[in-house]
Amino acid sequence: STVTLRRALAADWARAVMETGALSPGNAKVAVAGSQLTGELVRTVTELSLRNRYVLLDLPYGGEELCRQLRREYGVTLLLSPAKEQLEGADVLLLFDRREDLKPGGVVLPLYEGAQTPLPPLLLPPPSTLHTMSTAASASARISGLKRGFFGCKKINSSSG
Repeated sequence: STVTLRRALAADWARAVMETGALSPGNAKVAVAGSQLTGELVRTVTELSLRNRYVLLDLPYGGEELCRQLRREYGVTLLLSPAKEQLEGADVLLLFDRREDLKPGGVVLPLYEGAQTPLPPLLLPPPSTLHTMSTAASASARISGLKRGFFGCKKINSSSG
């Protein structure tokens, strides 16, 4: 099953679809629909709302608290419980559960068990970017290690005189 992978990549997958379709994060409407509030859905909605201006959230319960939290922490606003026409009019629709009642006009990203849509191709960044990323990661690890005292420190054994 690829459902866990699909959900982990959901926000990045939506971004890639938007880039492919030349959709601007400031103008595109991105909708997320699910039957229950899960950690995966919260993470996806949070990432999408930080990158996109228009995010629609369709949940039967739990959405109000998520909207309040995102507004309080990040200053972002979501459209909660959009009309069926608004969901169908979204440029990108992320479905955490199967929805037979919708006839979407945009791209649909199925994030549920049994979805038949293939995952997007995995593209690696150019080699120069990989080197920069690994150098930055190494520097970050060294700094983190220094802060925690992992490097350049000896363990003092109190029993030896």
